[in-house]
Amino acid sequence: MYCRSIIISLIVIFLAGSIIVCSDQDKHLIKPPPADPTNQHPVITGISSSAVSIAPLGIVGLYCDAYDPDGDTIFYLWTCEDGNFPGGYTDCAITWQGPSSSGGYIIKVIVSDGQDADSSEIGIEVR
Repeated sequence: MYCRSIIISLIVIFLAGSIIVCSDQDKHLIKPPPADPTNQHPVITGISSSAVSIAPLGIVGLYCDAYDPDGDTIFYLWTCEDGNFPGGYTDCAITWQGPSSSGGYIIKVIVSDGQDADSSEIGIEVR
């Protein structure tokens, strides 16, 4: 029993020392530069769809019109809680296939320049 207590004490001391060593090493990590304070966020000027309603498992085309005031490259990310994006979800023009369940679905797009972002949503009815 005495040996077990000593072993446990040594493990605790070793772990405590490791934590101190690890946290001390964090001071020397190379960190990315802060975001450019003059960067302007991208702007979504419009979002549109080829239809406002589709049949279950139907497909609708979606388009996001956006620009970046600084001329930075912009990236798109489309999301929805259900359905899928058969051709991908990272372009300004995509397709969304609705689920088999009827209902109203909100599709969101986020446009980013890598530092800042803008977002917009569009509703599609599946019936």
